[in-house]
Amino acid sequence: MIDPLYSLSGFAVGLLVGMTGVGGGSLMTPILILLFGVHPATAVGTDLLYAAATKTGGSLVHGLARSIDWTVVRRLATGSIPATIATLSALSHFNLSGDAARNLITLVLSVALFATAFVLVFGNPIVTAYRTRVGELDPQRTARNTILVGIVLGTLVSISSVGAGALGVIALIMLYPRLPMAKIVGSDIAHAVPLTLIAGAGHWMMGSVDWHIMGSLLAGSLPGIFVGSYFAIRVPERALKLVLATTLFVVASRIAYDYFAYKAAAWGSTFVNHLEPLDYVALVTYDVKPTVRMDFTRNKAEMQQTLSMLSYPLHAAPSTGGDTVQGLYDALLSTMKNGRILGQSGRFTQLEPVIRRSFDIASMARLSVGSSWASLTEGQRQQMTESYGRYISAIYADRFDSYAGQKLEVTGEQPAVSGVMVKSQIIKANGEAVKVDYMMRRNGDSWLISDIYLDSAISEVATRRSEFAAILKTQGIDGLIAALNRKADILTATTAKAS
Repeated sequence: MIDPLYSLSGFAVGLLVGMTGVGGGSLMTPILILLFGVHPATAVGTDLLYAAATKTGGSLVHGLARSIDWTVVRRLATGSIPATIATLSALSHFNLSGDAARNLITLVLSVALFATAFVLVFGNPIVTAYRTRVGELDPQRTARNTILVGIVLGTLVSISSVGAGALGVIALIMLYPRLPMAKIVGSDIAHAVPLTLIAGAGHWMMGSVDWHIMGSLLAGSLPGIFVGSYFAIRVPERALKLVLATTLFVVASRIAYDYFAYKAAAWGSTFVNHLEPLDYVALVTYDVKPTVRMDFTRNKAEMQQTLSMLSYPLHAAPSTGGDTVQGLYDALLSTMKNGRILGQSGRFTQLEPVIRRSFDIASMARLSVGSSWASLTEGQRQQMTESYGRYISAIYADRFDSYAGQKLEVTGEQPAVSGVMVKSQIIKANGEAVKVDYMMRRNGDSWLISDIYLDSAISEVATRRSEFAAILKTQGIDGLIAALNRKADILTATTAKAS
């Protein structure tokens, strides 16, 4: 089924491509990441196959017009195809839903976008000056350099999906200053077809392509390219390129900011993890004036909690269900590695905010109570939801208490009737792997965990509903709320909140 929002975005990008000849990969991948919250790996993989489809049409047009230099295409492909295969091979060793792949893709993407924006603004003056001063280059040197350009483009496009258009054209102009512009553009497009097709196929094999999104994008972009081509001679190209360059610069700045903000938060957490028990630390943030967030203390749990409050906006709206689960796993591992220092209550303090922003507590509480929920007052529902959140947080703080080499890995995700099912595994210290699947439900801009399936079969909500039914039958909802608070108190050695 075609999604109108994706098709509208495809139409807008296609319109720009038709009018300016650039902007497809440079805009589509950032739109998918920033506007629709698609995971960077999925955005890149989907955009690559989308580009392969759209550029095939352009290549046919240039082929019929005999505006393709196949020698140039062959030289570029000699470098780009092996580089693409090597890059895909390296990416296959990453967990594409994890932080390492996200960081690599966002960093390379922001650099590629900055470079493309620069080329759009200053490319023509540079090319004009270059062509007036440079004649024919040494043929052998030109051939070698073309292969090197192919290697760079293959690597860049495989990671970020950006670079085959504007950057490729500028490179060819520098290498072939006497080649007609129509042949340079045609050769660049013709080379981009196998490049994006192979890179996209590799991402598809790694599970980072969303066919539904791609179909919707194509449905909008093909008419957009046609309409844009019609208006190309009626709209000032220079003004369009300046607008496009400004947009790319702003988008690249946002992606770069998110990358370095995330790394700063990670560095802060790593710093705390390596502190000695007797070390003192204070945390000061700077805006217009210094603000003391935490005075000198040895309390490692307080340090982690303060850092998590600072980094909360970075995780408040995970772009995919896998991001939510990965964020939960990262927090669990951090807590486990500091388990002995934090203690029971410290682990609870550190994990509770993570649990509350990762789980759909209200939905899970309602489903666990079952049909009795309809007869509860609003006050009882709020108390039950609050107690259920404490109870779940206490269970996680108790179960994930220490680190002995365990691994928590997100292995993939797939569409489900009520949202998305995220696949994962927990590898115990003895090497035994336990499959844990998370049913994710979209809530505004974020994805929340609505149920957990152990070994792909045992539903946590169903288990809780069975456990709670007996208490509800004999003690009612007030008895269940009290029982959940008592259990949380026992697990965390804290005093129950007043209900």
